[in-house]
Parts: sequence; C-alpha cells; structure tokens
Amino acid sequence: MTALIDEMVEKYSIDRNRVYISGFSMGGMFTYHCMNHMADKFAAFAPISGYPMWGGTYTSSRPVPLIHTHGTTDDVVRFGGVAAIIEGWVKRNACNSEATVVKTYRDASHIPRHTWSGGENGVEVVLMEMANKGHWISNDNGVKTGDEIWKFCKRYSLK
Repeated sequence: MTALIDEMVEKYSIDRNRVYISGFSMGGMFTYHCMNHMADKFAAFAPISGYPMWGGTYTSSRPVPLIHTHGTTDDVVRFGGVAAIIEGWVKRNACNSEATVVKTYRDASHIPRHTWSGGENGVEVVLMEMANKGHWISNDNGVKTGDEIWKFCKRYSLK
C-alpha cells in the first residue's frame, strides 16, 4: 500500500495527506487491518460489509475517522459482529460513549445513522445500518454508499 501511495504521488501528484481507504467484504476487513497498521498513511477509513472476523484489535498509532456501512441481513459477514468492533473503535478514539442516532437518514426509513463524535483530534465513528440489506452496498432511496463515504472522508486530512 505504501508503494502504491508513493506511485500515485509521483505519477499524479496526489495529496499524500488526503488518502483514504475503503473496501467491501474482505476489502472491509483489509481496511480494518490498515487502521491498525497504517493509520499514518490514510486520513480516514470506510469499510463496507466487512470487519475482522477474528475479533477487533485497536492498536492504531492515532485516533482514526471511521465510517462503516453494513446491511442488517448480510448472510456473508453477519451484522451481529459489527457492534463490538465499532465499540472498540469508539473507545480507542475516545469518542462520546453514546451515539447520536438519526433514525431516518435522508428520508430513508430503513437507514439509521449512528454517530459517535467528540473523539480525539475531532474524529468521529459512524455506523450506517442498512436495515434489510444483504451483503451489498446501498444505492436506494437516494442514499448511495459511495457518496456517503466521500462526504465523510473529505472532511479529514493527516495534517
């Protein structure tokens, strides 16, 4: 990943301080791996329908902004494991222990959005819970996973 970032900086002059990572399913699991081992390379993290199946570790070198989206009826990476992982990152980031919940996010009654704010260095942890959504992204009721990730991530920079 470091080599890829270096190549993107060299070839395309990207801003090294505004690199983000997101992945779906195993890519989501990899995103969590990067949170623990490469927090200095990515400004924000956005796993989709994936988390460490072996349990969480919360060893990032800094507090990390995190938006996680997951379907409640996911039969591949079960939604039931999300809460413990999110709770670990809320604690690691020193966010408020109680989330602010928007039960009907952007007029989509099946998408509650949980936000734990007040974290160290202004980071937040967000869970977008996609009710009755399986192992897939949201592209319904005007709520698109990619758009939500970008709205969240673009607020963060490493400097």
